Amino acid sequence: MRQLLANLLSNVREHTPPRAELLVRVASFPTGSRLDVIDGGPGIDADARPRVFDRFWRGEHDSGASGDGSGLGLAIVAAVAAAHGGSAWAEARGDRLPGAHFVVELPARPPA
Repeated sequence: MRQLLANLLSNVREHTPPRAELLVRVASFPTGSRLDVIDGGPGIDADARPRVFDRFWRGEHDSGASGDGSGLGLAIVAAVAAAHGGSAWAEARGDRLPGAHFVVELPARPPA
């Protein structure tokens, strides 16, 4: 789980400009938990959103980021979530809000 959070935060650090806002929110429910990582960077195009968790996929960004990543960080996030019986996805922030919004949901009890 540390690796999951580290990869999400690394993604923010790599793909958002300095001083961009960052919100990390964790909520617990009787059925499980939810982690939201929301940044104020350039965001993710709607057509790219379904692909961001694909292995080796690297999107285009104009935030001045180095782009030196391998394209595995978010794939690892999705794999860790799935290994714990959960899922990960990217949501739209809305028309007026720039940035990316990543969500990880995990069940209260992972599968046996």
